Amino acid sequence: MRPLPNLETKFVAANTLIGVNRPGQQLLRNREIDGKEAELRRVRQRHFDARTPKQKAKCRDEDARLRGEIAELLKGDGWDTATAHRLAEWNPYDQNLWAGFFDAEWMFGIADGFDIVIGNPPYVRIQNIPENEAAILKYHYSSAVGKFDVYVLFVENAFRLISPKGIIYLIHPHRFLTADYGRGIKAFLDKARGLRSAILFGVDQVFDAATTYTGLFAYSNGNAGFGFKHANTTEFYLGPFTQRPYSANGSHWNLSTENASSSDLIEKLRAQPRKLSDICIGVFQGIVTVGDDIFVFKGKRSGKNFVGWSEAAGKEVELEAEIVKPLLKGENIQRYEPLWSDIWIFYPHYQDQSGKTRAYTEAELRARFPKAFGYIKPFKSHLIAKKIQYKTNPDLWFSLHRSREMSLFEQAKILTPQLQNHPSFTFDQQRWYPDAGGYSLILKHATKNDYMFLLGVLNSSLLWYFIRSTSNPYNNSYYYFKTKYLEPFSLPAVDQDKQARIAKLAEKVHEAKITAKRSATVALEREIDQQVYALYGLTPEEIKIVESASVQTAARPGSAAK
Repeated sequence: MRPLPNLETKFVAANTLIGVNRPGQQLLRNREIDGKEAELRRVRQRHFDARTPKQKAKCRDEDARLRGEIAELLKGDGWDTATAHRLAEWNPYDQNLWAGFFDAEWMFGIADGFDIVIGNPPYVRIQNIPENEAAILKYHYSSAVGKFDVYVLFVENAFRLISPKGIIYLIHPHRFLTADYGRGIKAFLDKARGLRSAILFGVDQVFDAATTYTGLFAYSNGNAGFGFKHANTTEFYLGPFTQRPYSANGSHWNLSTENASSSDLIEKLRAQPRKLSDICIGVFQGIVTVGDDIFVFKGKRSGKNFVGWSEAAGKEVELEAEIVKPLLKGENIQRYEPLWSDIWIFYPHYQDQSGKTRAYTEAELRARFPKAFGYIKPFKSHLIAKKIQYKTNPDLWFSLHRSREMSLFEQAKILTPQLQNHPSFTFDQQRWYPDAGGYSLILKHATKNDYMFLLGVLNSSLLWYFIRSTSNPYNNSYYYFKTKYLEPFSLPAVDQDKQARIAKLAEKVHEAKITAKRSATVALEREIDQQVYALYGLTPEEIKIVESASVQTAARPGSAAK
């Protein structure tokens, strides 16, 4: 049996996101470089066919000599010294090293691009990339937008690697379709008409070792449209593709459904005149600590003191009551339910005369809250390290990472957990402070009636349909209800009578939850759905789309995740 040829120069381990710094257009290239490169290709072909160690060693020596000679010629031909040396030092025969750059012409002799690129790019968020490397990637890639994930750069880069008629096949997350950072790669693909087909696996898991939400994507240049379908990971090859033409308004990126009527409905909802971002002061995430084990307690106030259990201290501690605030975690926020929690947060912040929230200085904390300072002081070195890690002020080592403005909490608001398998909005008049798992919606110049109206709309099946179509999924059909997914939701212009009817129904549901008459709310919530459908002018077909989507989730109303 004839042995396999030597494949060292056919397999390359390299960082394909980083190219080489080539000089500008060269009208008169040094012909000696062409001759040396041709000789190098012949040497590598001889190595490919070599049968003895002596023949292989001779080819490798010649390869190293030619690389060095070419590097010197390149320097004289306008190439910078660092790039020329980088090319010369790359040794294709050392299988234990990887190249920090990729150049198809230098490594494979391919100048016009590959006919096919296949890959599973790494999924790495920008937060996990060193700053200097992230800066380079942002400079070179238009898809490096916001808090991007590296896989979108590999999609963009694949277009640089293919020939004009080449095709790309990748498996990677489909989160770019709904995430804010996806706008960069979608703009790139729009310009190239680059998406050819997509098979979306939803929340089905492809890889055992990691929780990712992936799809199979095919890309090429100049497509009039693309095909897509939703599938599970075992039968993805079954069923036809739904064809979607490229559009001027970007609606082709709504791939939440293969139903054209459903896509039209999403656009109808988006076209309503009043976005949440227009009628709200904002949709705000709650407090972020630098360690819940230190800052969060289970306990109660008693007069001027607070007694609670500290996980970090491993015991009950006594603090000044003024230094703690009542805290809600995501699971404490339930659909229309009254709010309750026995959790409190160490909150060393105050409102100054202008209403801005500021942290006490260390001296102020020690003087005004001696018990609280005595509690937090043993964690000083640990908290300073955290502040340095998060690039915040280590002088305020005892402060919260994100305290938020106290004014956001000290008023009426609608609250929602960030992760839900059904809308779980409720109304707060008790000045609760949500943690990072909760979001506050605060209306501009609102009355309680305005809040009750919005509460009814947000807990409706229509909002749930919108979120499922535009937000990111999580395990077991949970979806994110974050600022960027809520603010685009739009409301129609509405007269006071219609608003009052929905507000009254929502208030009845809220009151029934308070008095524990939960069984009485089913009919009321159904009536709210009908009123909301009428408010948006939904047709019977559109109502069917909304309600069939709600049934598919098999959600249990009121269930929420942290």
